[in-house]
Amino acid sequence: MLESILIQNFALIDMLRIKIEPGLTVITGETGAGKSTFLKALHLISGGRAHTSLIRTGTEESKIEAKFNLKEDKQLSDLLRSLRIKDGKKIVITRVLRRGVKGKKSGAKNSALINGVSVSISTLQRVMSAVLEISGQDDAHHLRQASTHLNLIDQAANLEDSRRLLESTYQQLAQIDDELQLSFDRQKSQTDREDFLSFQLIELTEAHLEDPLEDERLQQRIAQLRNAARLKEDAYTVERVLYTQQNSAIELLNHALSSLERLLEVDDTLRPSYDDLQTSLAITEDIARSASSYARGLSSDTSGLGDIEDRFDLLKRLKKKHRGTLAEVITRRDEIARELVSFESLEERIRVLREQRRVIGQSLLSQAEALSKARHRFAPTLCASIERELKDLGMSKAKLEVEFIPQQASQGCEIGDVVVGPRGLERANLLISANPGEPLLPVQSAASGGEISRITLAIKRVIADLDPVSVYVFDEVDAGVGGPTAEALGMKLKHVSRSRQVLCITHLPQVAGIGDQHLFVSKQVRGERTRSLIKSLTREQRIEEVSRMLGGKRITDRTRANAEELLGLGEA
Repeated sequence: MLESILIQNFALIDMLRIKIEPGLTVITGETGAGKSTFLKALHLISGGRAHTSLIRTGTEESKIEAKFNLKEDKQLSDLLRSLRIKDGKKIVITRVLRRGVKGKKSGAKNSALINGVSVSISTLQRVMSAVLEISGQDDAHHLRQASTHLNLIDQAANLEDSRRLLESTYQQLAQIDDELQLSFDRQKSQTDREDFLSFQLIELTEAHLEDPLEDERLQQRIAQLRNAARLKEDAYTVERVLYTQQNSAIELLNHALSSLERLLEVDDTLRPSYDDLQTSLAITEDIARSASSYARGLSSDTSGLGDIEDRFDLLKRLKKKHRGTLAEVITRRDEIARELVSFESLEERIRVLREQRRVIGQSLLSQAEALSKARHRFAPTLCASIERELKDLGMSKAKLEVEFIPQQASQGCEIGDVVVGPRGLERANLLISANPGEPLLPVQSAASGGEISRITLAIKRVIADLDPVSVYVFDEVDAGVGGPTAEALGMKLKHVSRSRQVLCITHLPQVAGIGDQHLFVSKQVRGERTRSLIKSLTREQRIEEVSRMLGGKRITDRTRANAEELLGLGEA
């Protein structure tokens, strides 16, 4: 229920905080006093679009804040948790309207908050659709949206659990269809790519790529074969100079080492130099032996040079083609092999998905057919119940019927020759003939604003115990109503308010008299400023206000007595 509402700097209201009582709250006041302003504030709380023209003149910011105490609602709790909004029995909705300020980007935006968390308008609408419903002359009310008519039937017939199960099954099937479509698209483009990759894999496999450094080793081998004679000559030269010729480096080093050895007999301080020279001699001998071994290992036979150069050119070509090092080419070969394996498994995946679709599709179709039968079976009962309620509301000749429209192929999944949507096999349209002889037409186009409100009230009277919405707001529900019908209308509002909180803007004393709380809207002029005031009336004040509604400006003891009688009806 709505516990309280704060309205600040909004239209003609400068500052107002109202506590809203449980049950039926009636709102009255003279024309132009500001009842519509209060309704606009509720519209903003429910996610209505804001406009800076609503900000009170002379101020830069308007604020509307409503506090709700909610009953247990799993779907609403799940939604709040998904939005990372603290889930509790209480929620606070805040709307702030700001004028744009030149040169300031921040702070010049309107904002919407739920429990202090900033949310988009669409998110606010999603949350509040389960909390607050406004029905008025100019509202885009639920009944004006054909998409809600099927919800009404499912709600009244207590089929919502079945529909939620269907929606879950539908989502499973839709996900499989999405994956199948992706698989088919991939399969369609697979043939050309598979041929291309197969050609690449054959080429890379036949190249027998194993060693990522093979190209470097081949390059070195080619250089050796092309320069074998010069390399051999230079290597033998190194051997001669260091070891084999007369006065070679090793011979001279040995001579020097002998001299140092004699010096050590007298002066041991040269021991480090002697040790270093011994090391140099050993290194020189190793170099001489390596040069000799290298020279002997060089072959003058260049008959295999062409094959090595061809191999090197092949590796060079593959590196250029695949734009990488030889190691990266080897990696690419393995990736191609894996991708081709995945192509082979795609056909199997499609087979598995098709089987899953067949099983889930049959389950979905069975659920949809059962739900459809229940809807068709219950629709006449619902229409008859609403017609009975409308008889008491001045629409005694109204006839209602539900038109079921098959689901369009573009809005569902095909199962054989049947299309099942997220809500089943069909859409629904509530049709009405308000007067005898008139054709049945969609209620959203055939009914006036006042009739829409009365039809809504009749529906709420029928489904009051099942509707998850906590707060109903009615405006213009009494348009064109008087006499016994007005009293019946008031009693229906009273009945609905026993299970839901109801706020009703009314011009009828029969309705005003039976409210549990009576809010009075008035207009006050101070200086050169006008402001709207809203206050909760005491019983004595209510008698005066209902008397005014009964008798106009001239209030007599008789009108007061009638007013007290009306209040007594509400208290009974």
